Amino acid sequence: MNSNTTNLQSHWINSKSYDLAFIFGGSIFTLMVPLLASRSPLSLIPLFFWGWVFFFEGSHFWATYSRTFMDFKFMKENRGDLFFSLLFLVLPACMVGISSMTQNPLAMNLYGFFIFSWSLYHNTRQHYGFVSIYNRKANTSQKTMELIRWGMYLTTYAPMAHFFLSYKLGADFPEFFGSLSSYPWFSSVVLNLPMVLSGLSLLYFGYLTARILSKKPQSGSPIALLYIFNCFIFYNVMFYLVAAKGPFFPGYENFGQKLMVVSIMNSLFHNIQYHAMVWFYSKKRYAETPSEGFFGWAKDVNSKFKTYALASLTFSVLFTMVFWLRAEIPFFGSGVSDGTWSKLAYALYFGVVGHHFFLDQKIWRVSKAPELSQYLSLNFKG
Repeated sequence: MNSNTTNLQSHWINSKSYDLAFIFGGSIFTLMVPLLASRSPLSLIPLFFWGWVFFFEGSHFWATYSRTFMDFKFMKENRGDLFFSLLFLVLPACMVGISSMTQNPLAMNLYGFFIFSWSLYHNTRQHYGFVSIYNRKANTSQKTMELIRWGMYLTTYAPMAHFFLSYKLGADFPEFFGSLSSYPWFSSVVLNLPMVLSGLSLLYFGYLTARILSKKPQSGSPIALLYIFNCFIFYNVMFYLVAAKGPFFPGYENFGQKLMVVSIMNSLFHNIQYHAMVWFYSKKRYAETPSEGFFGWAKDVNSKFKTYALASLTFSVLFTMVFWLRAEIPFFGSGVSDGTWSKLAYALYFGVVGHHFFLDQKIWRVSKAPELSQYLSLNFKG
């Protein structure tokens, strides 16, 4: 391999083929879901939904636990954050308690709404994380990184805001949304503003492209720019097109059932990327990079793909059962759970999700994790 090829490869996280398949390619795989589901919504949407929950959603939560609580060296070095994170396992149970005592589901609904909102931020931060890594590998200037950061945020947050305002707010809080809709400025300005911002994001993307094509030193990573455009297509299709046009689950009885395809899409792209990064991290930490300290069970489980996959799917069996017990989504012919265990399932489900979100915003900060920076071949000065 010549020096030019080696230099180009160093601009990717793992390799060009790996990144295109799993960091970029998850969007294409995910966009196939509505196309395929539209052929037979009644049978394929539940199949795709529960397939996603089992193979991707539940398993990616396990991926977080495998590189935190199962890694004894990591636990020793991050006791404070890991201990504080347990609060997010308890909070949903508190919401259930408040709703039970007041005989009002408002507390549970508010917390669920909060977790959904956090999921949008969580996904966007992961996307910016990739953009940041590619830019650092290209030795991009701090000023340009700031410009690209706002390009990434505008690209994702505008269509997210459209879905949030046009669909989610009205579904979770119909009375509040109804009162807002009575104001002309809300319907004419607020609901249309995200579409305007999405148009502006495309113009901003053109500006960033021109900066990179100028080939000025430290003008940004072309890979990062390609990634942003990938996200632009994905989120605009999902939140402007699929959320409005479907496919929808026939005979849906609630908002969650109606937009099962959007639920899949909102996480599947992220799930694929997450597994790709955890597997990349695991190979570096447990197989390739010598390091002092005792890794514990994480090394036994995550150093081989077979054990990693088996552990992930074993956890996912339990997660899938909890998801069904929430009594929201029908499980093929058995229909929706009767709701007997729905409050317990609520506490467990939102506990795992919130816990994952909090841990993630701590464990993937490359500027504050020297070993992670080493695995990614990044150099932070100062």
